[in-house]
Amino acid sequence: KSITIEGVLEGADVFSGGDVIIKGGVVGDGTTKINAGGDVLADFIQYSTVVSRGSVSANVIMNSIIEATGEVHATGKSGTVVGGNVYGMGGVDAIFAGNDVSLRTVVAAGIRDSINQQKTAFERQIKLINESIKQIEKESEEVEREIRLGNTDDIKIKKRKDLMRQRVERNTALSGLKQKLEEIVTRIKGGAGAKVIIKDTIFAGGVVQIDEQQIYIEEEKRQVEFLKDKEGTLIVHPVVEW
Repeated sequence: KSITIEGVLEGADVFSGGDVIIKGGVVGDGTTKINAGGDVLADFIQYSTVVSRGSVSANVIMNSIIEATGEVHATGKSGTVVGGNVYGMGGVDAIFAGNDVSLRTVVAAGIRDSINQQKTAFERQIKLINESIKQIEKESEEVEREIRLGNTDDIKIKKRKDLMRQRVERNTALSGLKQKLEEIVTRIKGGAGAKVIIKDTIFAGGVVQIDEQQIYIEEEKRQVEFLKDKEGTLIVHPVVEW
C-alpha cells in the first residue's frame, strides 16, 4: 500500500510496500529510514537512508544514503545532491552534485559486484536442487519398481512417502529460487548502460561510480555525463543538448 504524507516527515521511519510520497520533505537525524516497494518522491531528503525498489525523486538530497533499484532524480529548481552516497541502479541525474567546499559526495549507478554475486549464488543453489531432484526421482523409480514386483513392505512404503515429500519440498524451493533469480536478472538488465548525468556542475570532491569503476572529481566539471564506452571503460562525456 502506498503512503502519502502531506507535510514534513521528521523523527519517524516509513515502511511501505508501494510508493512513498512526502510532499513537505524529510528532515532526518542520521538514523531515519524510508523503505518503499515502489517509488519515493519528496521535496527534499536530509540525513536519511532511503531504500526503494523503484525510483527516488527529490529537489534536494543532502547527506543521505539512497539505494534505488530504478533511477534517482534530483529534480526541481535546485536539483542538488550534496554529501552522502546516492545510488540508482538505472542511473542518476542531477543539476548539481557536491558543493564549492569539496564535500565528499558519491553518486553511483549501474551493476554492483554484490548484485552479480547474488545472481551467481542463486544459479548455484538452483543447480544443486536440480541435481537433488534428479537423485530423488531415480530413487523413487527404484522403489516403485520394487513395489510393482510385489516386494512391498513397510520400509518401502515409508521410503516412497519420504521421497514424495522431499520432491515437493525441493520443487517448492526451486520455484522460489527461480523467481528470485528472475528478479535479479531483471534488475541487472535495468542497470545495463546506466549513466550519471550532471546538467550543470559537479564540484571537486565528488566521486562518480558506474558498476565498479570510479572517477574522483579533482576539479569541477560542467554539463557532463558519466558512462561506459564500448570497451567498458568509464568515461566523461559532454551532455548532448536535445
